[in-house]
Amino acid sequence: MRLPNIVSFTPWYNSATEIQTIIKTTHVDVINFFYFYEGELSKITPAVVKHINKHNITCNIVLASSINHQTELVKELGIDIELCNFYEWFDFFILFAYHNMHHQPNFYNNTKKYLEGYDYKFTIPYSCFNHRAKPHRVALIDQLAKQNILNKGLVSFLGAGGHGIEFKHYDGKLLTLGDNFNQDHPYIFNKQYFESFLHVATESWIEEFFLTEKTTMRLLFGLPFLTLGCKHFHKNLKDMGFVLYDEIFDYRFDDEELIDDRVDGIIKNIEYVLNSDVNELYQKIKEPLEYNRKVALEYVKGKTIPSIVKAQMAESTAKPTRTGLDFDLYSMSLYLTSLQ
Repeated sequence: MRLPNIVSFTPWYNSATEIQTIIKTTHVDVINFFYFYEGELSKITPAVVKHINKHNITCNIVLASSINHQTELVKELGIDIELCNFYEWFDFFILFAYHNMHHQPNFYNNTKKYLEGYDYKFTIPYSCFNHRAKPHRVALIDQLAKQNILNKGLVSFLGAGGHGIEFKHYDGKLLTLGDNFNQDHPYIFNKQYFESFLHVATESWIEEFFLTEKTTMRLLFGLPFLTLGCKHFHKNLKDMGFVLYDEIFDYRFDDEELIDDRVDGIIKNIEYVLNSDVNELYQKIKEPLEYNRKVALEYVKGKTIPSIVKAQMAESTAKPTRTGLDFDLYSMSLYLTSLQ
C-alpha cells in the first residue's frame, strides 16, 4: 500500500511558482499550508486551486487567525471546503519572537535583561515604527502630523512597497531614525526602543485579528503598547488571557468599526501620554505589565501548538539538513525540548 505523499508550503519560503510546479508535477495526496507566518492564503494560484479540486487533495491549513476567517479565505480562493482541515495558532508570534530574541546571539545579547524582567526608566513618551507602507499606517502618520505630535515621539516610516495614498497633512517623506531602526529585521533593537514608554504597534493586517512580533515583543518585554489593528484587537488579547492597561489608556477606540476612528482614539491616548509624566504612568501599570509578561512566557512553552505542527516539527528534526520552514520548526523544537 502506497503511503500518502504529503507536501508542506509556507509563504515565507515558497514562491507561487514553486508551489504550483510541485503540486502539478508530483502525485500529491495531502498539502500542509503552514501559513501561520501570515494572515492570509497568498501564493495559491487558480491553477493550484483547480488541481486540488480535480484530484481531491486534502488541504491542512494553519494560520494565526480564526477558523471562520480561514474558511472565508478558502471560499474566496475556490477550494472545495470539504477537502480542508483548519487549525488556529493565534500565539505563533509569541513563541517565534521569543525564540528568535532568546536564541540568536546577535539579538539575545541586546535583549536578555529585558526578557527577564526589568525596571524601566523612560525618556521618550511614545514610539511607532513602520516599515512597509499600508493604508492604516499612512492614516496614522498623517494624523500624527495633523496634530503636530509627529516629532514628539520616536517615529519611523520607511515606506517599503509603496502605498499609492496621498497624505493630507504630512509631506510624505520617509522617516528614518538611524542605527538599527533602519534595518529590515524585527528583532534588532537599540537603546531607544526600551526608553520609549508607549509603543504604538501598527499590525500587518487590520481586517482580522492577527498578532505578530510588533505587539508580542512589548508583551514579552513588559512594556506598554497600543495596537492599531482590527476592530476588537485588544478584546482578543483579553480572550487570550492578557489584561489591558485601563488604569491609563482609553480603549473605546477598540470598538470602532472604521479604521479612521480607531486611529483617532489612539491619537487621543498619545496626547494623554504627552501631557503626563510617563514614569508616573509606568508605576500605575507595573503590575499588569508584569502579569502580561508572565502570561506571554506561558505561551512560549508551546502548549497551544496545533497537533499537525508538532508532527511536522518531529519530521523536521529527523531530517539531516534543514532550510526554511524545516529549520524554523526544528529550531523551535529544540528550544521547547530544553524546557522539559
